[in-house]
Amino acid sequence: MRHLASYIAAIRQRRSLTCIESMTREASSWQEDGFDVTRETITYRFTDGAMIFCTTEQDSVPVDVDICPECWITYEVVSDGHSDERITPARMTFNSTCREAFWLKYHAPSSNDLAISASNPWAAETCCHVADTTKENP
Repeated sequence: MRHLASYIAAIRQRRSLTCIESMTREASSWQEDGFDVTRETITYRFTDGAMIFCTTEQDSVPVDVDICPECWITYEVVSDGHSDERITPARMTFNSTCREAFWLKYHAPSSNDLAISASNPWAAETCCHVADTTKENP
């Protein structure tokens, strides 16, 4: 089983066994109930062929500095890539960056999982160059 947390860790630039090959970004914004709302959808393609959508939506509603602001973050596996092994869970939704960070800390690979193997000594430290193709939608 491949865990979605490994892919989210790569997206959030944490140590991961997976590497981003390219990404495409689409953004839009609008007014709702007097507040600005922004939605960004990024399609991530990984070197193992997996493809994941990340959609983030947040508004300009004022919040206390001591509170993690509400936003909506959804990750969705679009393609499992070149493997017969599925990425699970196939969809994950968070209502704040704090909840996302907590979930990722709990589920992301530990340093022991990223130990260098004798058969592939560069696997744990491989860096990928991210191609950034950006589309802005009004």
